[in-house]
Amino acid sequence: MPRRPYRLRRICLTLLAAGSLGLLGGCANPDENPAVAQPLHEPGSGGVLVWGLPSLPRSIDPLLARQPVEQLLAAQVFEPLTGEVRGPQPLGGNRQPGLAEASASNRGKVWYLALRRDVTFQDGTPFDADAVVANFARWQQLRAGRRLLPEIAGVRAESDDRVRIRLARPESRFGEILASARLCVVSPRAFNARRTKSARIAFPVAAGIGPFRIGERLEFSVSLVPSAQWWGADFQLGPALRGVDFRLIKDPAARSRALRRGLLHVANGIFSEEGGGTGPLATRRELGDGQEVAVSRAVRGLSFAESPPLLSRVWLTGISR
Repeated sequence: MPRRPYRLRRICLTLLAAGSLGLLGGCANPDENPAVAQPLHEPGSGGVLVWGLPSLPRSIDPLLARQPVEQLLAAQVFEPLTGEVRGPQPLGGNRQPGLAEASASNRGKVWYLALRRDVTFQDGTPFDADAVVANFARWQQLRAGRRLLPEIAGVRAESDDRVRIRLARPESRFGEILASARLCVVSPRAFNARRTKSARIAFPVAAGIGPFRIGERLEFSVSLVPSAQWWGADFQLGPALRGVDFRLIKDPAARSRALRRGLLHVANGIFSEEGGGTGPLATRRELGDGQEVAVSRAVRGLSFAESPPLLSRVWLTGISR
C-alpha cells in the first residue's frame, strides 16, 4: 500500500486537530483515507460488505431522510409495521410477516394491527401497542408523516398487542401504506411527539428495531453491525453479513480505483468520465433518483428492485464471475 508523504500527513492531521475543516477532499481518497486503505475481510457468508460513497449520511430518521444514502442506512436500522420479511438464500430464504398484520373493517375506514409479541427496540423499549400509538402521534406531528398517511381520526391501544386506527375516510390500501420505508417505527424513548422539534430522531441513536444497528460513526466511515435484539434472527431471516461499512471517498475516480483493487464491494456514482469505469469484476445497477452504483460480482442477494435495498438479505461469495 503506498505510504502518504510525511508532509501531507502532517498537514492533514494539523488541520483536523484545529477543527478548521470537517472533511478534507484532498485527503479522502483510497490512498490517503485511513478508513479505506486497508484490505477487506474474507468474502463469504458472514463477511463485511464495504460500500464507497461520495458523502456520508447526515440523518438516520427514516421519515425525514431525503438523500438515497440516508434512506439506505435508515432502512437497515428500522422497519415498517407491515410487509413481508425475507431472509438470505444461504440461511434458507425464509419468509415471515413483518412487525404487524393489518386487517380492515367498516369498508376500510377502521383498521386493526395485530403486533408481534416479545419484540424490543435496540434500546430495550418494548415494541407494543403504546409504542405504535406513539409513532402514529409522531407521524401526525410532522408534515412529512401527514403527507404519507391518509387523514386519521383516532388511534388507540386495545391491548398490549392490538391497535385500532380509525380513518376519516375509507382507504383500502392502508395496510400497504404502512409498509413504506419512510414509515418505519422508532423507539418512543428517542422522541417527544408533543413537540415538532423533539419528534425528530437524532443521529446516531439506538432507536431502531431492524436487523442492523449503528456500530461506529467516524470521520470517514459509518458502520453497521447485526442487532442482537432483532426478532428475525429467530426465524433465520439474517443478516448473513457480519457488518456493513459505508466509507467516504469523494472523488469518483478514487472510488473506481478502490473497487477495481478490491477495497470496495459497492461504489456509488463512478460512471462519469472522471470515474474510469468498474473493470470486469463489477456490474452496473440503478439505485434510484438517477443514481448509479457499481457492484462487485462477489455480492449476492443485493436487489435494487426495492428502494432502498435491504442488506439483511445480502451475502458475499468468493465467486467473482
